[in-house]
Amino acid sequence: MNNCYLCDEFLTSETESKEHILLNSIGGRLKSKELLCKTCNSKFGHEADGELARQLAFLSSYLQIKRESGNNPIIKDAKTQDGKGYNIVDGSKPVLAKPRFEKKIENGETKYSIAARNEKELINILKGLRKKHPELDLELAKEKFQWQEKYLDEPLTHNITIGGDLAFKSIVKTAVNYYIHTQKDIEQVEHLFPYLKGETDLKIGKHFYPTKPIYKKESNEVVHLIHLVGIKHSKQLYCFIEFFSAYSFLVHLSDNYKGENISTTYCYDILQNKELNKQVTLKLKVEEIAEIYKMTKNDFEIITEKLNRVMGIANKKQVDNEIGNITKKAIDKVFDKYKHEPVVTEQMINEFSHEVANAYVRFAFRGQKRKSFDKTDEQDKE
Repeated sequence: MNNCYLCDEFLTSETESKEHILLNSIGGRLKSKELLCKTCNSKFGHEADGELARQLAFLSSYLQIKRESGNNPIIKDAKTQDGKGYNIVDGSKPVLAKPRFEKKIENGETKYSIAARNEKELINILKGLRKKHPELDLELAKEKFQWQEKYLDEPLTHNITIGGDLAFKSIVKTAVNYYIHTQKDIEQVEHLFPYLKGETDLKIGKHFYPTKPIYKKESNEVVHLIHLVGIKHSKQLYCFIEFFSAYSFLVHLSDNYKGENISTTYCYDILQNKELNKQVTLKLKVEEIAEIYKMTKNDFEIITEKLNRVMGIANKKQVDNEIGNITKKAIDKVFDKYKHEPVVTEQMINEFSHEVANAYVRFAFRGQKRKSFDKTDEQDKE
């Protein structure tokens, strides 16, 4: 193909674009320069692809997916049970969404409590206070301020919504891209181009959760998968798409398919960063495709199970990463202190062990309150 399939512009080194068939924002590696021009790619990137990327941002970030370009975004609007707002940075680090400021009057004395995210933010708040209280000593206030880094001792909640017209347009584009990329043909899907360009409205994409597994998953595997099926005798052309081994969709590309039988799959392990060979079993009848558009209670149960599995893998990865961070911080702190020592001494080893043990206990027992027991009561019970 030498033309953009949406606007028909001739693709040259100046007009071609690197179209990610699976979004770069979710760790996609499958791409082509023979699909869309820069203009069409940019339009989709800002609109439909941008919306789907936003909806999938939490899992991308929490799994710490490596993208080909750019960093994982900051996840906003996470909240504690009492409504305190946090942003999640680097996939795991919660930081205050905004500084906290409290004013209290005790025994006729005004006291201010400030929680700032950095020194610059603190100084700006203190300067604002000094306008009302010229007697405020900024340097003294800064000296009394204590910087702490500690584990959040309560869970955060973050709402995720997957779907909507824009997001489904991006999902349909993924299916169309994959068909054109693998089959080198636009004839069987060109009736969908007006929909992709926003000229018509179609309902051809839907959440789809098969009641039985259609391919084998390994225990710690998280993948993006595209499976394209063309059935000559029933004239059906459809595409199964799964993100993060959790969210899955069916795109009904055509019910007047005139090509040969197709069954082709692309699967990419986003944690191991490698393409996998998967045998997918999915052959739907015409009436089964029609039924897919009716969401059932069973679908919610399946996606809950899938998400629990993926979050379990993500949590383990987070724990492993934090244990690695604990070790690295202890090495940096202790061995920097003794950087002029020619050999590793017993004192260095003891201090290193102490740092690791204390940090690990704080991490392992985060969010748990200490229990105290009255010895007399315990003896009476015995």
